[in-house]
Amino acid sequence: MITMVYLSEDFILDKYGDLEKRLEEPSLCLNRNVYTIIITPDAKEYHGRNGCEHDPCTNKSPKSCTRKKGRLEYLGDCQSLCGEFSAMLKALGLNPDSINSKEVSNLKPYLITYMVDELFVKKRLEGSKVLTTGFPCPRCISLMIDAGISEVYFGSFKEPKPRDIDIKRAAELTSSGIHIFRISKYDDEQGRIKHKIKPFKVSSILESFFVGKARTSGEAYVRLFFDKEYQSVVRKGDDFLRENFDPFINIDSDYFVFPNKWHQ
Repeated sequence: MITMVYLSEDFILDKYGDLEKRLEEPSLCLNRNVYTIIITPDAKEYHGRNGCEHDPCTNKSPKSCTRKKGRLEYLGDCQSLCGEFSAMLKALGLNPDSINSKEVSNLKPYLITYMVDELFVKKRLEGSKVLTTGFPCPRCISLMIDAGISEVYFGSFKEPKPRDIDIKRAAELTSSGIHIFRISKYDDEQGRIKHKIKPFKVSSILESFFVGKARTSGEAYVRLFFDKEYQSVVRKGDDFLRENFDPFINIDSDYFVFPNKWHQ
């Protein structure tokens, strides 16, 4: 049985305020700037940010960004870790920046097995809360669902208003038993900027639609990040779809993938 240390609303808002201040730091990614904290049931904190610190995309040409080219980012084209996944790896005692380095290339199969076992079999992070400045992407949603995350607090969507795809992703989270809360800003009577927490709800009809639906597993996303052979197989499937299903391939769907395991 998981015993969760109670976290007050003021505590969560203070932690989120710390995250928001870090948004002033230079981004490692050409596309987004996201900071995350995972708080475990025993109140330990693990911080993460998107991008790669030892080889930031901001040092590369904008043309190198596969996400801006419109490719399906969840098929392994974007090799920069998301803030949520980075924090998860730190919770396992791993350095996210070193896993893809040449120095540990011989250990990669063992590291992948360790990650999958700790996150999805032993569920080391089960019952943890995630605080993140940006609404999670499809990859992180599957990682959090399969890892047993209990609550997600986020600040903003990619666009000023939630897109249809954001609502769909929110429904995937809530249909899996994860509670979602949005942290928004407001001006108090003295004109000071404050934050408030509000549950983010989706239609019960939409939520029920995603109960039991197939999706890409968290394990598949781990392998897409770190297993070069697996990336190659999936990318071939991506190219096949683009050659045979245009223009439909441009829709943002998690079902145009060929993972090694599906959750039903």
